[in-house]
Amino acid sequence: MRPTHAVRTRLCTISRVPAAMACFGDFGGPQLQKGRHGWWSFIGVASGPGALVPPGVPCAADPGVYTSAPACADWIRQTVRHNP
Repeated sequence: MRPTHAVRTRLCTISRVPAAMACFGDFGGPQLQKGRHGWWSFIGVASGPGALVPPGVPCAADPGVYTSAPACADWIRQTVRHNP
């Protein structure tokens, strides 16, 4: 996966693996990215398909839209800390 467009709170990503993007039922799941040293990073949360999916094309084949985890890191830390 690689981010193709990022704004402060959203990422639009694509995958080199066919049909590997988020689809219905995946929303809320993690978006992970493997770095050049082999470490995995949590970069986002699935929030929807990236485009209106044309008829006959599965949503997992299109880019995906994710909420940026780094942009929401403070909120995530506070929420986890106050809701163990």
